[in-house]
Amino acid sequence: MICRILEGLLTPENCPPGSEKEVYEAYFQFACVWGIGGGFSSDKGADFRKQFDAYWRNDYAKASLKFPEEGSVFDYFIDPSTKKGEPKRCAHWRDIIPAYKHDRAALYQTILVPTMDTTRIGYIANMMLKLKKPVMLVGNAGSAKTVLLAGLLRELDEDAWMYYNINFNSMTEAVDTQFMLESPLEKKTGSIFGPPGTKRLIYFVDDLNMPTPDKYGTQSAIALLRQQIDYGGFYDLKKLTMKKLENVFYVGAMNPTAGSFFIIDRMQRHFATFACPFPQAEVLTTIYLSVLAGHLANFVPELSRMAAPIINATIALHAEVPHPFRPTPSAHLTPPLLYRTLRHPSPHHLLSPWTRFRCLTPSCRPPSSSTTSGTCASSRR
Repeated sequence: MICRILEGLLTPENCPPGSEKEVYEAYFQFACVWGIGGGFSSDKGADFRKQFDAYWRNDYAKASLKFPEEGSVFDYFIDPSTKKGEPKRCAHWRDIIPAYKHDRAALYQTILVPTMDTTRIGYIANMMLKLKKPVMLVGNAGSAKTVLLAGLLRELDEDAWMYYNINFNSMTEAVDTQFMLESPLEKKTGSIFGPPGTKRLIYFVDDLNMPTPDKYGTQSAIALLRQQIDYGGFYDLKKLTMKKLENVFYVGAMNPTAGSFFIIDRMQRHFATFACPFPQAEVLTTIYLSVLAGHLANFVPELSRMAAPIINATIALHAEVPHPFRPTPSAHLTPPLLYRTLRHPSPHHLLSPWTRFRCLTPSCRPPSSSTTSGTCASSRR
C-alpha cells in the first residue's frame, strides 16, 4: 500500500525533475505513516494510532520531515505550497477542512459534515480512486465511511465514470452477487462485458463482510468478487463459459464489529484499507450542531436558539447512558434518533425526544402513585 500512495504523491507538481533526495524522503515518510498506520484505530481502550505515533516519533526523529509536537503524525500532511529548494514542511489537516453548507432537501443519511477525519481519509481515498486502485474504509456504525465514499463517487466526472451500489447482508451468496455485478454491464464482444460506452465502472460494495460463511468457512459472495479481481471474470451459470469484465474495479466499506468480523486475506490484499475512527464528543457536537442549526435556521429565533443546548445535552446524555450497562449493541442510543424525530419542530416536538432518552437512564423508575408524570430522577435534575 505504501507504493500505491507513493504513486499518487510523486507527481511532477510535488517532485519536479531535479528535486533533492530530502523531498522524496518526506513523501516516503508520509506514505509510510498512512500505508502502515492508516489501518490502525482504537479498540477496548487501546489507541493503536497513538502507539504508532509514539513509535514513529521515537524511531524516526532524525528524518528529514519534522512533525510538530502538537497532535499526532496523522494530523499533518505535506504542505503543497512549499517552493522548490525549500525543505518540505507540514500543514495541519484542520486548515483545509471544507465549510459545511446545509441542504434542507438532502436526505439525512446522505448528509456529511466535513471533519478532520473525513478530510484526511477523503484525500487519500480520492487519490486511490484517481489511480484506479481499490479502496476499503473500515469503521464502526456512525463513522461516516459509507457517506464519505458515496460523496467521493458522486464527485467523479460523469462522462468518464459510473458507479453501482451493492449492499451485502447475511443472506448474500455468490449467485446474488453475480446477478448484481452483471446488472450495469453490457456485452462488448464475445464473452467480454463492460460498462456502457467508454466509461469505467466502480462497484461500491457496502457491508462487505456481512455474508454468512458456510460450513467450510467460505463466504461465496466474497469468493466470487475475488475470482473476478484475480482472473478478470467469472463463469456463466448456464453456458459454463468464462465471462470477462473490463474497466471495472471496487471500493468497499465494512464494520469490523458486525458480520463475520473480517474477510479472507486473498481478498483484503487487493484493497488500500483505512480505518475510520468514531468521532470524539467535541467532533460529534460540531457535526450535529451544524445539521440542527442549519435545519432550524428558518424558524423563529426562540426555536433556533435551542439548537446548541439540545445538542450539548444529548451528547452528554449519550455518553453517560451506556456506562452502567454491559457492552451490547447500542444503535438505539445514537444521537441521530433525535433529529429523525424533528419532522415539524416546535417547543413541544423538541422536548418529545427527551421522553425516550430519559427512560434509558439507570435511575429511571416506573410510574407510581407518587410520580404522576413518570419522569426519571436524572431528567428532573
